[in-house]
Amino acid sequence: MGDIFGGVSEEGKKIRDEFRRCNAYSKPECDDCWARLYCSGGCAANAWHAAGDVNGVYSYGCDLFRCRMECAL
Repeated sequence: MGDIFGGVSEEGKKIRDEFRRCNAYSKPECDDCWARLYCSGGCAANAWHAAGDVNGVYSYGCDLFRCRMECAL
């Protein structure tokens, strides 16, 4: 994202802003999910591998997480 001499680069700022939006409040798929505040929108790495975007959704992971939370609660 940058270095100690030059600071954060322009490309680094774009990456930072992309990850800043990576949460349960910015994903429309999370709006009606009862477990959204437990997972905070899921894993960004899984979303990237499944949807090609860190702000995407890994639906299988969502289903698995909801099942785990249901059993735990």
